[in-house]
Amino acid sequence: MTGTNFSCMTIFFGFWKPLCILLALGLGLWTAQNTALSVTFFGFAMILGGYQLVYDMAQSILKRQFVLDYIAFAAMLTAALMGEWLVGSIIALMLSTGEQLEAYGEQKAKGALSHLLSRIPHQVTVRTDTTTTVRMPLDAVEDGMILVIKKGEMIPVDGALLEGQALIDEASVTGEAMPVERQAGGLLRAGTVNVGETILMQASSSFQTSSYAHLVHLVAESQEQKAPLVRLADQYSTAFTGITFLLCLVTYFATGDMVRVLAVLVLATPCPLIIAAPIAFIGGINAAAKKRIIAKHPASLEVLARISDLVVDKTGTITLGVPTLVRTEVLHTLLPAKVGLRIAASLEQFSLHPFAKALLAANGDGAVLLAPTDIHEEIGAGIEGTFNEMRYRVQKTPSSHMAVDLCRVDEKGTLPLLRFHFEDTMKSTSKSTLGHLFHHKVHMHMLTGDKEATAKHVAADVGIPLNIVSETTPEMKRTYLRELKASGHTVGMVGDGINDAPALAEADVSLAFSPEEQTAATDASDIVLLGSGMNMLADAYHIARRTVRVAKQAMLWGIGLSIAGMLGAALGHIPPLYGSLLQESIDVGVILYALRASVAPKRKEV
Repeated sequence: MTGTNFSCMTIFFGFWKPLCILLALGLGLWTAQNTALSVTFFGFAMILGGYQLVYDMAQSILKRQFVLDYIAFAAMLTAALMGEWLVGSIIALMLSTGEQLEAYGEQKAKGALSHLLSRIPHQVTVRTDTTTTVRMPLDAVEDGMILVIKKGEMIPVDGALLEGQALIDEASVTGEAMPVERQAGGLLRAGTVNVGETILMQASSSFQTSSYAHLVHLVAESQEQKAPLVRLADQYSTAFTGITFLLCLVTYFATGDMVRVLAVLVLATPCPLIIAAPIAFIGGINAAAKKRIIAKHPASLEVLARISDLVVDKTGTITLGVPTLVRTEVLHTLLPAKVGLRIAASLEQFSLHPFAKALLAANGDGAVLLAPTDIHEEIGAGIEGTFNEMRYRVQKTPSSHMAVDLCRVDEKGTLPLLRFHFEDTMKSTSKSTLGHLFHHKVHMHMLTGDKEATAKHVAADVGIPLNIVSETTPEMKRTYLRELKASGHTVGMVGDGINDAPALAEADVSLAFSPEEQTAATDASDIVLLGSGMNMLADAYHIARRTVRVAKQAMLWGIGLSIAGMLGAALGHIPPLYGSLLQESIDVGVILYALRASVAPKRKEV
């Protein structure tokens, strides 16, 4: 079966109820000369289209909720009492079609999120011994099993490469455009794709506990929540229902014409209020997902769109979170700086200290390193080794926690030769992103556990007014947010580490950077940014604002057109039959307009 045929069949079965009502309506018209038979067909159409309405209305009454179903019920009941069976059948068709169009629109808006599920393989190849492999369901994979991953296949669980090298496409998970190489023992993450030759990996998790499954769970969770403007629509429904019934009373007492009253009710049924918001917000989640931004629930987009203050962690959020060599200070002319850097990198290749990676990066990826002997590392003090009978040591700098010294060591003592200065450098998009939010009148706050001087240095590079709080603990961050909220501010928080989790949970809306998908920060946050670039924060803010704008515009345009039509009906210009067709057109237009939110917008730089 082709994709087109499948799509047509899906639409057909999804719209079975409106099609049955349409058939009954047609048969009612065809048998119009036989009144009893015609009314039977029309009555069947009204029952088929209205039974769900009556059930939902009864449920709302039991829950003491005031909803717009009263208008639709009043319209169908009035049509039946007046013997306007054709109009009642069209109202039933209109209600049923609106329900199905809403469901279809929501499904269309969820397209990018459903893609996450479609990528998961149902079966995997497991090696049982050196020569035998079997196919088994993904759910049966357990920790320790050896999987065979062919070229082009998605890696289904987290694990480690068993042997050789692998070329992995991580774009769908981290956003990294170029494939990355993995060596034997290297981490392979679920959701990435093997673009090299066939590899063997050892599973370190089942699919249910993998990072990709956690991502899918976040997406599923976001789809199950009720859109926030639905609650706003429920609030408007009271006023709209009051206006509708008031207009009906005025029309009846002014004209005594129940046909006009019925036309007013028809044009108020169903209201675009209950259609626009869910589709727009699910569309916004879809647009965010296209940019690797996972909103756990629609309400997070609504709150993000109206934040007044944004609290940003420094390390790992504004900055890269890793030290970078920025300056080499020559302390003694005995050793050229370039040679000294090579010696220091050759020593640090055996260390796990963060400065070790920075020195190796500064020396150049792939650069040939020396082979020291008699290596000794003292945790917290430094590492030393011998090169051609000369002893060298990389050690802490007494006067700075962001520098290390390369020293020559002999019987005379320790002679400092070079001093390497490091900084946690700012991300390339931090300045533009924070500037973009500041342009939209969001007050910015930067919290950090670093010293005040370091915080002010970063703030100066950002180039916008920042409220700086340095040397903070996780509890201090949380208290700071609590005080902001108590002052009447709507507060957003952006972080990336476990120390940010308490503050993220305290914020009105929280966002967490997570290239690794699952951390304490992502669990505590409302929105997960699957990457590390600060531009993702600006994208999330822009999508949230646009989603709310589209939802409100769709609702207001729909309400405005409905009220205009109701006034025309009250004045006798629109009969019930034409009113039902006009209202159906309004509802379809509202749905199509709300679907605009599912298109990822282009953000204008400021």
